[in-house]
Amino acid sequence: MKGCVNKKSQVTIFMILAIVVLVVGGVIFYSISNSNYINNNFNNDVESVKYYIETCLQETSKKAIGFISSRGGYYHLPKYYYNNTFINTAYYIYYDDILIPSIEDIQHSISEYIKSEVKNCFNDINNTQFTELNYQIQDIKTQITKNDVIVNAIIPTNIKRGSTYYKIEEFKINLEGERLYDIYTFSKLIVENHFRHKNSLCISCIINNTLAMNLYTDIENIGNSTYIFTVMYNDTKSQVFKGFIFANKYKELSCTNIQYDVDEEFLKFFLMECVNQEIEKFKNTLKV
Repeated sequence: MKGCVNKKSQVTIFMILAIVVLVVGGVIFYSISNSNYINNNFNNDVESVKYYIETCLQETSKKAIGFISSRGGYYHLPKYYYNNTFINTAYYIYYDDILIPSIEDIQHSISEYIKSEVKNCFNDINNTQFTELNYQIQDIKTQITKNDVIVNAIIPTNIKRGSTYYKIEEFKINLEGERLYDIYTFSKLIVENHFRHKNSLCISCIINNTLAMNLYTDIENIGNSTYIFTVMYNDTKSQVFKGFIFANKYKELSCTNIQYDVDEEFLKFFLMECVNQEIEKFKNTLKV
């Protein structure tokens, strides 16, 4: 009789243990599943934030390139620049001075613009789903390559939801098809050609280089020996023309303001033209 009682007690204990194991296992499984669900949701949220910031940075970088291109490659205009109601751009030639910036200067200017505007990309994020979202702008680096403009934004960003943290160290943007490198190379050629043909603007040289580099150039003589150059290219990705503007101011040469440091052959020709003009004036006076 005692043996039967013991067997029944053992069966009961085993059943209780089995139930406990099942319950505990279910709780653990549920906890793990629920934890994974929260983490997966959180990771998706972080990726969404990262995607939003990178998209915003991309648009900001495009605006930076457009703004800097309209000013001859400068964020802050240099000492010598041309300005009117519509144009504010740097001189690349100012009389006998070559003032063209280096490609590193242009890169730095683009970075300056982005750095001044990048806070808007973070301020526009809806923070209500996060306990914390903070960032620090450490550095913006821009690299102009043959066919691209690459922006590396070092902005450590901390995101917290509940008790879970996530950190993004940097954001990278690659603007494919931006031809700033070609435009810079072409602009240098214009400056170099000026000093090879110091007494005239070699239009044929500019046209030949333009065709060779698949660019478009508009040259506007605005008087006072000043020319505005607009170098353009067709962005095949966006199907729009993008332009780069700079100005050149040359020595003013006239019959009453003769520069004797010019090419000797040109000076002879120029002086002969001045003489002919005076002869024509004298003839007209006699006719009257």
